[in-house]
Amino acid sequence: MENVIVRYAKGEELESVNNIRKQVNEVHVKGRPDIFREDGWQFIEPFVYTRFDEETSGIIVAAIEDEIVGFAVVQYIERPESAYNKERKYFHIEEFGVDEKHRRKGIATAMIDFIKEDAKNRGFKRIELDMWEFNDGALAFYESAGLKTYRRYMESDTDTEEGTEHDVIIPGSGGCVSTPGAYNLPFCVWLQADSPRHITAVSDMAIAEQ
Repeated sequence: MENVIVRYAKGEELESVNNIRKQVNEVHVKGRPDIFREDGWQFIEPFVYTRFDEETSGIIVAAIEDEIVGFAVVQYIERPESAYNKERKYFHIEEFGVDEKHRRKGIATAMIDFIKEDAKNRGFKRIELDMWEFNDGALAFYESAGLKTYRRYMESDTDTEEGTEHDVIIPGSGGCVSTPGAYNLPFCVWLQADSPRHITAVSDMAIAEQ
């Protein structure tokens, strides 16, 4: 593996991050054209700058020398107890991707390792993300990393007898998050971890935790 450095992004690197985000978006447009708009990038592009400026979010990048070759958009989530759920605190991988020119070089693994350690240092015992079922490559990677589906979304066309099942395992991604009501972003992955060292996956479009 080439000398890959994983760290938090600098503001001037966000344009390079968006170049990879656009690649991921195109994968999702192709994989689910019934859901993702071909012209949706113009609305998704500014999102990374919003997350960069938020205190409860961050942009992680993987770099080889001066080239950005991977990224993850992450959130530090703390939710109070509700009528349905107990109090929850977890490190959320909202978007995740590796430049198509640099895949299969261990970059995604390096980013996941960094995220686990960063989550642990920030006091999180759980990591979550979500992904789309059609993304076989992302699914294989997350499963190889020990992820397991803990929630599932299913769908069915009204004019057929058989439904279509979609696992939602999380940013994504190579996954990518597409949270309804947030920016309909491309990466979808819900991962869940009992500890930063044991990530449990999630299921497709898992944004229902709200």
